[in-house]
Parts: sequence; structure tokens; C-alpha cells
Amino acid sequence: MHGSRRPFVVGLLSATFCATVCGCFDSRWGEAKRVQQRNAAIATPSALQGGSGAADEPAPRAKRTFRIRFHATHAYTAQTLDWSRRVRELVDDANRILQTFDAALEIASMDAWSGAETTAGIDDSLVTALGALKTTDAGDDVDWVVGLVGGQARLSESFHEAGMAELLSKHIVVRATGSATEHDVIDKNFDELRDEDRARLRSQRRRHRTTAIFLHELGHTLGAVHEVDRHSLMYPEYRTDMTAFDEGASSWIAASLAHRTDHRVLDDRDAFAAAVLPALRSATHWVPRERDDMVARLETTHPGPPATSASASSASLPSPVAAPEPEDVAQLAADDRARFTHVLESKNSGDLTTAWTTGRPLFAKYPKVYSVQDLRCQLATTSGLAWTVARAECEPLMQLARDPKRVRK
Repeated sequence: MHGSRRPFVVGLLSATFCATVCGCFDSRWGEAKRVQQRNAAIATPSALQGGSGAADEPAPRAKRTFRIRFHATHAYTAQTLDWSRRVRELVDDANRILQTFDAALEIASMDAWSGAETTAGIDDSLVTALGALKTTDAGDDVDWVVGLVGGQARLSESFHEAGMAELLSKHIVVRATGSATEHDVIDKNFDELRDEDRARLRSQRRRHRTTAIFLHELGHTLGAVHEVDRHSLMYPEYRTDMTAFDEGASSWIAASLAHRTDHRVLDDRDAFAAAVLPALRSATHWVPRERDDMVARLETTHPGPPATSASASSASLPSPVAAPEPEDVAQLAADDRARFTHVLESKNSGDLTTAWTTGRPLFAKYPKVYSVQDLRCQLATTSGLAWTVARAECEPLMQLARDPKRVRK
């Protein structure tokens, strides 16, 4: 028997014997289970809002139906058990949100991504995947085309690493959402719960994440930019407490859907611009820089009246959402903080070789700093390393993640 389990098992047997023969009871096992049940409730994602109906019931029939086609790479199908059922599940979950707009998605087809194996880096780079998808399928007979590509060993909170779509378009790519790290964390930190309870927690987290990522990218194709509300599906980073599109995004999406007909992204771009520009110019719920870019884009189509004192009102607008320096990184020595920033910038610019070389001293020096090891795992899983090598590089992160406090929102 494994040494770390023996005291627990012996204690459990002693408690059982005592309760049976002596009438006494050792509450330690029960308390450990109650703590895990409370932690599991904290780790359970918020329910996505947008309509009625249970998670396993189909959404009510909508007035407008949009056709969507899915192409899956070999890596995606290998990582996703019964992938076609999962896609149908995703569409059902998304439709429960889209019924708010009296709209629904209808699957036109699901098939293997023909030719994907010959496109270098299609499962490694979402930029490459999106370009290849547009080349493979123009989508003239459908409203959206979705490419399903292989996932990463770790789950990133950044939507840009989980999915990608261009504004006012019809092509989306999303990654498989399975994670060996999260699976291990749940199994190790909720080992007192029943197998079916752990399976339910994994399923709830996977479905919430999968649906939120898909709807976030769908929002981009409808022209919605990032928002400052952390509970909105258009917030720049994935959070388990996301619940819905907020009022601003909902108004925008409703207007965009109203101008999608005959499988066209916009049936009348000028009319769409006229409908959304007045509210867009003064909106404060969007990330300001992205809002201003969208205003400029639409004004080239429909200038309309001049913006009223944009510069004068900008001081009262919220600042653009920027990722703050993690607390644990802020505690590093000044030189190491600068190195961390340099590694992160190199990674974000696509220079993975420089990022990896520059970061290795940090990775070895700070094995207990979560953000440092998280960056190490990101680089390992995006640099084309063999899975066994990448997993070894991610092991320090997995050890840190086994702390119950790390299974968080």
C-alpha cells in the first residue's frame, strides 16, 4: 500500500471499528470530506445565463437559425473523446445563450479538416490555423465556419491562446479544452469525493470554459470588442464567474445579427454603422482603445455626425484593460522582474527561442513561484516539444497547482 495513504486508511478502519463496536465516531474523515465539498462548490463555475432550460435540454426553437460548419484536425479528435457529441453539446449550450437574441445555430456538417495535416503548425499557432481555415473553406453557404484544433497541455486564461476570430467575419478557430493538469488537480485535491462528483466537476468546468470561449469568439465575429466587466463573456481573459454577454455587448450582437442575411457577414454595412455608431462613440463598457479602433473602422463606411468632444470626455473613461504584474512576480529581485518581463514580451512577439533561453535561469531559480512556472509551462507547450518533455517542464507548475487554493475562479 502507498505510504502516504496508509495512515488515512488505518484511521478510517479504526473509526469504523470504533463506531461499530464501541459506539464512538472519529469525525476527522467526515470533516476532510466536508472541506473538499466546500472547495468543490467554490471551484464550480457560475451558470451561463441567457435563457431557461437545464444544461442537458435542447434550447427552445428560435425565430432565426444560422448555419455553422465544423472542421476538426486529427489532434483535436485524438484529444476529444467522442468529439462529434461534444460539438453537438457545445452548440446546445451556446443556443441557450443565443435564445436571448431569438437566434440559434444549426450544424450544417462536422468533418475532418481535409488537408490540415499538410499545413505546418496548424495545431500550434491559432494565427496559422485561422489563415488555413479561410483558405480551406470560404463558407459561402453557411454563416460560420469553425476550425477545431489541438489543445495545450496547460489551460491558459487568455482567450487569445484558446481561440481566435477576426472582427466582423465568419471564421473561428478554437482549441480542444482538455487539460491533464486540471484533471490531476481535481483528482488529487478532491480524492474524498465520489468518482461521479469529481467527474461532474470536471464536466462543469469543461463545458463552461468551452462554451465561454466559443461565444467570446462568436462575439468578435459579430463585431463585439473586449469589455471591462469581468463577468462579461467579452472580458479579455477567461473566468469561471463569467455569466453572460453584458447589456452593451448584447445590444451590439443583436444589431449585428439583424444585419446578417443570406450567409453574409453584413447585408448593409452602412445601415449597420448608422445603427451602432452613436452608442459606440460614448460607450464606456468597451476597452477604450478597442472601441476607438472600431469607431474608426465604421466611420470609414458611415461617417455620420462628428464625435462630440471625444478628447474632452476621454479622461472620464476607464483605462484600457492591461494585465497587472502578478503579485508573486512583484516580489522577485528587480533584475529578475525585468527578465520575466523580457521573457513574456519575447513569447508574445512569437520569439519562443529567445523567450526559452532567457527564461531558463528564472525557471531554475524560482521553482515555487507560480507565475514563473506558469510561463515555463506555456513556453514548453507552445514550442513544439514532445509531450513527455513538455510535461516534465510543466511538472513544477502541476505540483504548485495541487494546492487546493489553486483550483480557483
